[in-house]
Amino acid sequence: MRHTDCDAFAEMGLNLDWVLRVDASDKAVGAVLYQERPSDFGVVDEPIGFASQKFSNIASRWDAFKKEAYAAYYGVSHFAYYLRDKPFLLETDHRNLL
Repeated sequence: MRHTDCDAFAEMGLNLDWVLRVDASDKAVGAVLYQERPSDFGVVDEPIGFASQKFSNIASRWDAFKKEAYAAYYGVSHFAYYLRDKPFLLETDHRNLL
């Protein structure tokens, strides 16, 4: 099995923090859901799932703010099953969304 065939990579910890990292480019959006797990080497980010979506022709003409906002919407929507009723941290590299 290749990594791209997997929907989830790590076993979820019920008491661990949830983090959703999202980003957008000119062509697509992507999201990574992971948990921060303590280890002998400090805190390790363990991925739970990955998601991406190519922009339509219309969406590819959006400005950067709209693309980054859509990346957050897409990530939360895609991983809603995992995130519903749980506190989580949303990470983005777009300063205007913060």
